[in-house]
Amino acid sequence: MKVAALAQSNDLDVAPHGAQEVHIHLVAAIPNGLILEYYRDSVNPMHGKVWEHELVIKDGYVYAPDLPGLGLKPKWDTLAPYRVG
Repeated sequence: MKVAALAQSNDLDVAPHGAQEVHIHLVAAIPNGLILEYYRDSVNPMHGKVWEHELVIKDGYVYAPDLPGLGLKPKWDTLAPYRVG
């Protein structure tokens, strides 16, 4: 939020990259959020496999989840084979 405020004080927009499920909240919360980079399954092979609820895209807009916290609930069974340690 401090970086976004610093950018805004210099008339700059913020365009975070990657981790769209996390960055949707940042872009929605700041007045100078430019875009949300969004990866489909053609770019990200794990798309649609990690989270119980995917981001909703409608009419060119991405909607932030309204569940508690980040609104993300991992699919632990899908992630289990990738566990380290």
